[in-house]
Amino acid sequence: MNKSLGILILLFAIIYGCDNGNAQSKKETQNRIAIESRIDELNRKLIEAAKTKNFEPVEHLYTNDALLLTEFHTIIDGKRDILKFYNTIFERHTLKTYKKTTKEILDLGSQILEIGTFTKTFENLKEQEGKYWNIWTPQKNGDLKLQSESYGYFHKIDDYKSQVVEEFRKLPTTTQSRNGKLIPPELLAYDAYTEKIVRERNVEKAMSLYQKDADYYGIAKQSIHGLDDLTSYYEDYYKNPVTIDSISIWTYDYKKVNDGFIKYVKFHVEWTVPEFSGKTSGTNTVYWRRQADGSLKRKRLIGFHIDQF
Repeated sequence: MNKSLGILILLFAIIYGCDNGNAQSKKETQNRIAIESRIDELNRKLIEAAKTKNFEPVEHLYTNDALLLTEFHTIIDGKRDILKFYNTIFERHTLKTYKKTTKEILDLGSQILEIGTFTKTFENLKEQEGKYWNIWTPQKNGDLKLQSESYGYFHKIDDYKSQVVEEFRKLPTTTQSRNGKLIPPELLAYDAYTEKIVRERNVEKAMSLYQKDADYYGIAKQSIHGLDDLTSYYEDYYKNPVTIDSISIWTYDYKKVNDGFIKYVKFHVEWTVPEFSGKTSGTNTVYWRRQADGSLKRKRLIGFHIDQF
């Protein structure tokens, strides 16, 4: 092969590689825009259902085994119970305005995580502001269905009983997974380690379970972003003199995604402070992301209490 021919082949390879890279980037951009557009359209339908107090037009948007996590309730399991929950809430309140704003969309392959904020005004309640997670499952026909919803508030809800459906407020009595589903040993190990951290109230160990760019959506709070702010939050939270009498944290269900897991968690803690004892139960939705060293760390977490906070 002469030198000129070799140079021509090299140039062709570079140009071809660039073209392929540009085509792939263009395809990814088009796919992202299509997902964002479809999610926006579906959210408009969900908003209309809430405003018109009619769940039926959006019932098909949920998978049959969808989950709902929200303040003051245990995990609401399955489309039938989600329908019952929303119909009960719809009957109580009349929405004047309802705005949802998508802040982040993470395409995780088998699941798409949408994170956003909402504002609601009512005829018979104070204005509510909060955060939500929608986890969408891509369908074979290219459409999306809700695998789970999680939503909470940026503030304390004074009239919280107006948001409660007693049927779904029961405290957990067992630590079983959903329908006896086998949970990977790896996830069980992280549950056990988290229990240990809470018992010890160890900030350094708690931080070891978060990515540097993690976002934590806590009870009655805006998101806490990054390890520095998370460290400050945990230092403040753990400084209180509390003895953990018993604690159970367990994976109720999970979904495998490209680089980790979406995990649905229940917890129950019995604790003692000077001259007082109490119990706290709640739920979390967590996106655990696989790290380069093979470990898992929390990239996103949203949490709820069954008890009034």
